[in-house]
Amino acid sequence: MFLANIFFGGILLLILILIMMFIKREYHIFILILMLLLLVSDLTESVRPVINLFAFLYLGVFFLAKNQFYFKQYPRFPKEISLFILMYISSMLISTVFSVNIGISIVQVSRVIAFFILMYLIYSEINTEKSIVFILLTIVLACSITSLIIIINFSTDIRFNIEGNILMRAEGIYSNVNAMGGLTIIAFLILVAALILGYAKKYNRLIIFLLILNTAGLILNNSRSTIIGILSGLFVLLFFYRRKYFYTFISVLLLAVLIVLMSEDLSRIFGFYFRVERAVTGREYFWDMAVNMFTDNALVGVGPAGYKYLMYDYLPVMMGSWDELSIYTYYNVSDFGLQHSFYLFILSELGIFGLLVLSLFFFVLFKKSFILLQSGGGIIKVLAIVSLSAGIGLLIRGIFESINILTYGWLSGDLPFWLIVLSLFSIEKLLQKKFNN
Repeated sequence: MFLANIFFGGILLLILILIMMFIKREYHIFILILMLLLLVSDLTESVRPVINLFAFLYLGVFFLAKNQFYFKQYPRFPKEISLFILMYISSMLISTVFSVNIGISIVQVSRVIAFFILMYLIYSEINTEKSIVFILLTIVLACSITSLIIIINFSTDIRFNIEGNILMRAEGIYSNVNAMGGLTIIAFLILVAALILGYAKKYNRLIIFLLILNTAGLILNNSRSTIIGILSGLFVLLFFYRRKYFYTFISVLLLAVLIVLMSEDLSRIFGFYFRVERAVTGREYFWDMAVNMFTDNALVGVGPAGYKYLMYDYLPVMMGSWDELSIYTYYNVSDFGLQHSFYLFILSELGIFGLLVLSLFFFVLFKKSFILLQSGGGIIKVLAIVSLSAGIGLLIRGIFESINILTYGWLSGDLPFWLIVLSLFSIEKLLQKKFNN
């Protein structure tokens, strides 16, 4: 099996290398990003280390070839990001000292360090506004491909989608049906922003088609938290840039809710799709355990990925019960992110210090977005409104999901958000470059 995985990974890398041989060097970074968004999913889990290593080595070799060991000419991470990384890793290290499982916590610290090294290598490749445009296009393309896979999976075996009066959810390339939520929110808002701001008017038909495609994928994926995140982001986007559309959007939503409430059949369909009878689907148990862990370890938490190893010490149900068996199923899914809430994920594992660090980072991110909204135009304005609306959408979604913001270096899950962050902070570098010229 190991040799088969290596062989499969080698074939993938050979195909990628052949593709890159016929593409200009400036576009290689976008092929790599697309690869990291799609080829390190759960479908290719067995060859994930090979693909990740290739991305690291490829970017690292070209970085050294370009800059060699002249450290003074190395691109500088923006001071805000550098300070955040320093404070965030410090909070992880402090929590690791008090961790219930120091070994697994050290692994998470190492993953985060590797993740930010990769982010730096990507940041060093963002040297033009054209680079930012291609990053946004790559995010949209990755989401559209995933949505297409979801639609194909659903249509080719529809009998598995409705079973026992329970809507079976299509997950696409991920085993976790909520895993593509961050990618979907960001891609959706990029398309809406480009359409409303008129950034690429001659491609409006294509943008509308991609919105329809991704909406279909979203409906079949049936992630309530992702839908909430998109709606929240749309509220922000329309409020700041199309106030008239904002009020129209609110009115249409309220009217739709009223129609659903007045119709028994529509209410039944709505309740079936949104699983109203199972509103929190067991999340309350994970929330309860996380709150109790935080209460006992408020300052520094139980350590990175320590939540899993203390779950059964805080179990709120009887051992052997149906609810306990359901919790045990989730227990075996992952080493982290089981809290089903970004805030409880941070508070339970990194404590108040960890949440404070992330809160300061989002404050800086939103402040920079506001500044660019007022001073920029074209792609800068699109990026700024996407950063603001997607950031707020992800934070509201974070009430119900732990993932897709900073999940200890989970590459395919967290990368879309950090591509937006890197692009936003690159604007300053590009504007300074223009000024100097």
